Amino acid sequence: MRSLHKREFKDQHMEWINSVKPAVDARIVSDLSEDGDSDIDDCQDVRKEARSALSELLKDDGILVIPTALGCPPKLNAKQLSSEIYNSQTLRLLSLASMSGCCQVSIPLGTHDKCPISVSFIARHGGDRFLLDTQTMYTTIQEQGEILAKSSVSSKQAMNEEAAEAAKDKS
Repeated sequence: MRSLHKREFKDQHMEWINSVKPAVDARIVSDLSEDGDSDIDDCQDVRKEARSALSELLKDDGILVIPTALGCPPKLNAKQLSSEIYNSQTLRLLSLASMSGCCQVSIPLGTHDKCPISVSFIARHGGDRFLLDTQTMYTTIQEQGEILAKSSVSSKQAMNEEAAEAAKDKS
């Protein structure tokens, strides 16, 4: 995804950057100057495969619902933000729609244990209007999220109760 985005950015903006010489962070210019185009054909193939797989999965009227984030957002200036592992894991969720050309919207649901919660809806490539027309679903999901948020049972408490129920069933 990074290689494709870099290539697309260069194709669209490098001539302007070179002629106008705007104030751009040196790291960005350096990153754009690096030759990473050798693997661009492989990246394009991966993009085509991702688009094909998601098109097959979603068809014309399917919506994939995934978490928008891995968990609670890190604190400002946290070491986690510069961690390659954290960034890689985060990009896995964020890149799905980008790599496949699908459309994606993120819907905030509220908070849980003081942590913001949202889900992302992904529809097929070209399904933007379809995704936006499903607005009634957003309202229903937000209502369900509010019900869960108001619930007095914490997630840890709920897991403990589920484990206790499972243990009873085995007896």
